[in-house]
Amino acid sequence: EDEEEDDELNESKDGLNLHDLPKCVQLAAKELSVFAKALTIDPGMAYRPGSSKTREIIPGETTMRAIGSHRVGAAEIIAMMLQLGCLEIDEKMAHLKLEETNDDKKPMTLETLAIMLFEYPWSSAFHAAASRAILAALSSPHEKLWIPLVVCARDEGSGDVYKNSLPTKVAETMDEALLCERLSKRKGNVGSAVVLANALREFGEATDEERSEMRRHLNNNPKWLEANKDGGSLDRLNEEQVGGLCGPKPSRSQFLETNLGGGGNVISSHELLRMLQHISLGGGGN
Repeated sequence: EDEEEDDELNESKDGLNLHDLPKCVQLAAKELSVFAKALTIDPGMAYRPGSSKTREIIPGETTMRAIGSHRVGAAEIIAMMLQLGCLEIDEKMAHLKLEETNDDKKPMTLETLAIMLFEYPWSSAFHAAASRAILAALSSPHEKLWIPLVVCARDEGSGDVYKNSLPTKVAETMDEALLCERLSKRKGNVGSAVVLANALREFGEATDEERSEMRRHLNNNPKWLEANKDGGSLDRLNEEQVGGLCGPKPSRSQFLETNLGGGGNVISSHELLRMLQHISLGGGGN
């Protein structure tokens, strides 16, 4: 009887069962807390691109906070696991914190990936992995997985549960980018912010019951509404990608399919096995 209950828990709405996935995926799912822990290992400072190690180190000019290859690898694995669309993995991620604690003020692992995406604006490899993880979470029917991204319950005491949310950070990043005198002055995470903003817009325009709470919070977030309005920062940044050498902008209906690989089982077990074999938890650098 207990085994039958476990089987029901492990089976998602589309019939995907964790026990039917490759062994390496099952092992990775069992050790998700290890990958979360890897995100806490700070490699320290690194030299900015174009700076010389022989120059005198001037804080804020020649050095920058490094993301670390181990954290990029951990984010990649978390993203690939979420892209499976397995309900049990989503459930584990929804309750996974970086450290074992009952402190509700501590962010969840997925929330931490979103925070780091904006705290480390110069790591495109990490931005790509974190964005894929966030997109997969937003696409999940499991509300507890994505709700911390759109509303920060830990900020209830401050009176503004949206100030540190993903939609707000995305909006602020786009607004800041448009204020730059030259494109070369924009931060490296602007592209990821636009990708996530387009996804949030599409989810906000959907009519499915599963994301009614997401739409409610998006419609209550003033910074997001300002960025998402007609002629707002999202429209302006999207217009920059129309025509020219880059070709036409994809339609909204194709957006999530393009960025999520059509949803479903996009992970390669060989790819994940290779990642698990080569990840270095002691790695540093950018």
